[in-house]
Amino acid sequence: PSADLLFYAHIVQPLRHANELVGDLYLGAKRKDEAVAYFEREAKHPEALGARQKLFELLLEKRDFAAARRIADDPAIGPRLTPANRVMLAVGERRWTEVLEPLLAMQKEYLQPMPTMLAGLAGLVWLIIAFQAIQPPRLICFRTFVPLLAVAAGIVSIVPTLFTVLFEEEMWNLKATGDFFDDFVFYVIGVGPREEICKLLCFVPFVPILLLRRSRLEMLMVAGCVGLGFAIEENVQYFANAGPAIAFGRFLTANFLHLAATGIIGLAFCDWVLSPLKKFLPFIGKTLAVIFAHGCY
Repeated sequence: PSADLLFYAHIVQPLRHANELVGDLYLGAKRKDEAVAYFEREAKHPEALGARQKLFELLLEKRDFAAARRIADDPAIGPRLTPANRVMLAVGERRWTEVLEPLLAMQKEYLQPMPTMLAGLAGLVWLIIAFQAIQPPRLICFRTFVPLLAVAAGIVSIVPTLFTVLFEEEMWNLKATGDFFDDFVFYVIGVGPREEICKLLCFVPFVPILLLRRSRLEMLMVAGCVGLGFAIEENVQYFANAGPAIAFGRFLTANFLHLAATGIIGLAFCDWVLSPLKKFLPFIGKTLAVIFAHGCY
């Protein structure tokens, strides 16, 4: 950084972004300790969201959790931390019980009008298709009420899924790298299993009553509606973060893929519960096949 820039960064009331720019320059020169010091100075400004994000990412990259906790406890910075900052810190310190609250706050931030409307519209179309498939005998009955509950359960299933994402990244270093073959393994071994297992767990509460009713159509479609709920909530996140290119593809494909995937696994699970010995291998085979297809998708 030039002398003028350092001057503007060190005056009594530093010029906005001056300290952040000094930090960026030191970070580009791989002088991370100096970068941390200037990002911390900038982070005290109420609107310095970018500097706080860089500061936390840098400290967590260095595994300097003590410094990150000190900054989080700073009354000038701590109250202004984003939910994402708090999630990153809790995960880095492996305080898993402290992850849930900021994780839920992150989910609320995704509920922006346009992404929510797009995801809701696509989900509504496939919910109508699900109602047509399950063939309710009248407007208000088991086959109209329970699928709505299943969609709600699917929306909830995104929370344990995200928790699993954070756990796998921190404990197993399981994350996308940008390399095709590494990412193929990551999506098939990491993403597919965690999402399908979390959706299946949220389908399990519906299983006892479905087994009593003995309708394989209901088993298939109620499980599918859990997958649909998951797809709707996941789409909100993708639409909010990834932009139109990703949104278009997911708008046309994600809902029916999750509906079909969870429907297949859910029906296979119910068959296994009804016939534990005979249907165990088919359940495992179908689950693995769906997980593989999901990872490829």
